[in-house]
Amino acid sequence: KMHAMKALAITEPTVDLVNPVSMMTEPFLVKKLNLHTCTKDDLEFNTDFNLKATRNGNLTALVAFFNVSFDDGHKGIVLSTSPWAPPTHWKQTIFHLKNNVRVSEGQLIGGSFDVKSNSRNERDLDLTVRVQREEEEGVVTECSLFKLR
Repeated sequence: KMHAMKALAITEPTVDLVNPVSMMTEPFLVKKLNLHTCTKDDLEFNTDFNLKATRNGNLTALVAFFNVSFDDGHKGIVLSTSPWAPPTHWKQTIFHLKNNVRVSEGQLIGGSFDVKSNSRNERDLDLTVRVQREEEEGVVTECSLFKLR
């Protein structure tokens, strides 16, 4: 029964504050949008990523956050929801992996984010997250489906 509960719970990302000490990779820009010109279609995308591990350990989740630059005036302002920035009420979004990925400092972890609007509720997002890891038998790709409400 617990396995079934874990499988269901893992499809829902967690929104919470992440301690920057627990971050295991350098940040990677997934998508850049110009809020003056972007359209609804720009919000559906597929992006490959390569994360560089900053230390040895077990990677258990991917963490998403956003930065917004307000630079139309004389002095630019950046609103950051990064784990390294002061906390905001937006916090961070945590995508828990089905399997831990053992990483070594400097190692690259590849994968992709595929983001689409949910067919039943256009305010919800369906995300497909792929993470590649090296095993003895070769490269293994883990695919996880998430519902962001």
